[in-house]
Amino acid sequence: MVYCGKPSPACYSCRRRRIKCDRKQPGCTQCSKISIDCPGYRNPLDLSFRSENDNVIRRAQASYQTAPRKKRSRPVFQWHVDITNQDKLSRNDSLTNLRSFAEPEICSPLSLIPEDIGTSYFMTSYVPGSHYDYLPALYTHSRSHSALHTIIYATSMASLSREIMEPRFMELARKHYTKALELTNHALADVSTAIKDSTLVSVMLLSLFEAMVWDGNLTPTNWTIHTQGALALVKLRGAKQFQTEIGRRLFTQVSNNILVGCIQRKQHLPPEFINLASTASPFYEPQDPKRTLATILADLVHFLAFTSSQTLTPAETISKATYLDQKILSITQSLPPTWHYTETDLPSHNPDVYGTKIYTYPHHNTAQLWNSYRMLRILLNEIIHDSASLATNSPALFQTNALSNIKLMATQICASIPQFTRRSPREVDYKACIATLLWPLAAVRGASRAEEGAKKYARERLGWLKREVGIMGEAEEAGSEEGRGDALQDGYGYCIL
Repeated sequence: MVYCGKPSPACYSCRRRRIKCDRKQPGCTQCSKISIDCPGYRNPLDLSFRSENDNVIRRAQASYQTAPRKKRSRPVFQWHVDITNQDKLSRNDSLTNLRSFAEPEICSPLSLIPEDIGTSYFMTSYVPGSHYDYLPALYTHSRSHSALHTIIYATSMASLSREIMEPRFMELARKHYTKALELTNHALADVSTAIKDSTLVSVMLLSLFEAMVWDGNLTPTNWTIHTQGALALVKLRGAKQFQTEIGRRLFTQVSNNILVGCIQRKQHLPPEFINLASTASPFYEPQDPKRTLATILADLVHFLAFTSSQTLTPAETISKATYLDQKILSITQSLPPTWHYTETDLPSHNPDVYGTKIYTYPHHNTAQLWNSYRMLRILLNEIIHDSASLATNSPALFQTNALSNIKLMATQICASIPQFTRRSPREVDYKACIATLLWPLAAVRGASRAEEGAKKYARERLGWLKREVGIMGEAEEAGSEEGRGDALQDGYGYCIL
């Protein structure tokens, strides 16, 4: 991670014109005066560091190949790992030398410490542009060997292990994870430390670690446990947490995980969460599109919980699902101009594109919001289609409309992919952008009534995520030909985004 000086926080238009930008939301006054849409603002913290990903990976590999053979009396670190099942983890033959021995040589005292390598890689590759972009600041101001430092080490080593397919890094990541659990439990024993931002972030990173290392197609139990623990913490933190920007952001992240967990299990929201969300509401912008999405998710949670308990008739199910679907459609039609996308018609066939259109968004978070709504509409219209077969009145009409909506949403998700798959891996927020594609593609792949062409395209793009970007596990499972994974309800991947 290389510090590059203090960047300008102004929008692109003001930077180009070399004028002062007031950075108002949703757009600056300077752009408004010349009647142009403000392109938005950069996160200065993301730009303060230059990505050293390629160098980090190269040094990690070289540290094994060039280490001195003679024994040192005081090594910086030493591995004691029993390597198993290496073949299925192999990514390419160039890493054979990294797996050729189970006990690596002791590294020179001048060699890079693996935790430093992993943390640098994680902070410059996964964090910029993600919901965790506050981590560098928290990491800098937290003490060494704290719970936050330790779980960042664990998460960093896990991400690097998956990138270069080195199982010993994953073994080290699990050791740090175990230590982080111990340190977090110690912090939770004292109310004064339990309510700190760093403690809540540590619990959230425990969840992130579980999601990163999990290779199954169902939500890991430990992820659910950590999410419930995060709920207990935000309840303990009370209304005071909403007075700071980082407090509001952390509550939003915890809320999203709770909502997704309830959708996956088809359970009602906990009453204590509903009360806390009501307390938080005045501290947020009422027209924030992300808050609106959270409200829709809450409505969906209650709807799915009722359908799971079989207290709704087919007609009632269709009515409520149609109401939510129309509500989502109305929300997307009333989004502010800064959240709009543009459509481009292709003059000829392109194998990297499904259909004849490409959607271009002002930011990957904008695409993520739109695709989240599309995923929800796919889920709702599949429920409508299934319930219509049991209804007595006009089942064909409901099924025809639902089928049309499912196909349209799947096509629109596919049209959102090329903008981000064509980006350069050297861009600072590349990983964050690519990660947002995983679950929309999995939703298309899992939609039983989407066009076969769209489902095939989704499988191919998921395969690309695995091969080219190194997103394993979820991409491999979602991209497989075997069976239909319910990607929408198996939503723990949201915590990664």
